[in-house]
Parts: sequence; C-alpha cells; structure tokens
Amino acid sequence: VYVMMANPVTGCFDYAPVTIVFDNLVNAGPDYAESNCSGAGVLDINAMLTGADPGGVWTETTAPPGGTLDGAAGTFDITTLPPGDYTLEYTLTGGACPDDVAIITLTVETEVNAGLDNVTSLCNSAGTTFDVSTLLSGADPGGLWTETTLSGAFDPATAIFDADGLGAGIYTFTYTVPGIAPCLTDVADFTITVEQEADAGADNPTDICNNAGSSVDLTNLLSGTDPGCFWSE
Repeated sequence: VYVMMANPVTGCFDYAPVTIVFDNLVNAGPDYAESNCSGAGVLDINAMLTGADPGGVWTETTAPPGGTLDGAAGTFDITTLPPGDYTLEYTLTGGACPDDVAIITLTVETEVNAGLDNVTSLCNSAGTTFDVSTLLSGADPGGLWTETTLSGAFDPATAIFDADGLGAGIYTFTYTVPGIAPCLTDVADFTITVEQEADAGADNPTDICNNAGSSVDLTNLLSGTDPGCFWSE
C-alpha cells in the first residue's frame, strides 16, 4: 500500500510505502469433556481437539493441578490421580487477532480392585468355621460377598463359612467391587474344598483268654469305621 503526498504549490507528488499485515483468526476448536477410568493410563489430549490449528500451548487450570500434564507431548497421565474433574486449556495466540482457547474437562474415576483369586481347604469337623475374607489379597474394601454354590452355610454379611458337618465337596465364592462408570466392576473368585472328617468308628473293648491257640480278629470290633484305615498296637 502506498500513501501519496501532493505539494499544492509545486504540484509535485511523493509516495510513502505503508505495510499492513493481516493475521488470520486462530481456531483452538470447540470445548470438550469426557470421563475416564484411571486404568486408562496416559491420555492423548491432542486427539481430543477438533479442527484446531497447530502450535497451541497446553496448560492445566485445575486447582490444585494434578501435575501429570506433558504439554510438549500433548499427554495427561491419570494413572495415580484421585477421582475428580481436571481442566486443561489449549491456547492459540492470535497476534493482531484475539487469542482462542479450547477447554478440555476430564472426569477421572479410580479403577477398582477385587484382589487376587485364592483357594483353600477345610475339614467338616465339628465347630469348623472360616472367615473367607482372610483369602483377600490386595483388594479394595467395601466389596460384596456371594456364595455361588448356595450351600446355605455362608453369611455374606460377615463372610463366615460354616463347614461343621457340611458335605464334602467344592464350594465357590465371589468378592465383587462395583466400579463407577466408566470403570468396570472387578470380581475375585475363591474356591474352598471341604474334606470329609475321618471316622475310625466307636471304641470297643473285648476279653480273650491267653490259652493255647487263642486269637481275635480286631476288625470284628470295628463299628461305623471309614475304609482305608491302618492298625497299630
């Protein structure tokens, strides 16, 4: 662009160049919100932008900040964050035009853990009870107990399993920790094998004379005895 100056006396003209720079409007894209489970790990926040111009700067505006933003890489690590809402901003400097900002809101829920599966064995002898919760390993508290074999000998409120006189066999249980969406519910499985108490039968005395050739078959003295036992004097 040139500015022309005219001398009204001489009629001469002079020109002065003037440069005008036009900046384009910048576009950070629309705001965005989503929920994630902490198990999702490191999020690609650049992928959350829609139609945004490159070259913007990421900042976290959460108070207090989670401190896991990598603005250069465009990532946000939610692995160790407590549940809550976290706010990130993508800012483009407009120069002569206004700056533009896209606000990203992330709701983080903590991944739940029901712990490891486990097994144990019990005898169905008189007075035998077992606290199934002692089988938990690394589990979050507040889960729900269920017996899937429905023996009627389990109290889910106390997690006590009464094996007294229960039939020998395999009994199964679950410990369920409900997840808050989008986190999934987690379940741990437990197996208790109940063994039959051995029974050697009732005590039984007898008399025998020590005359020549006298003997007694001790098996005839057994009453209600389990097979597979062995004798000793």
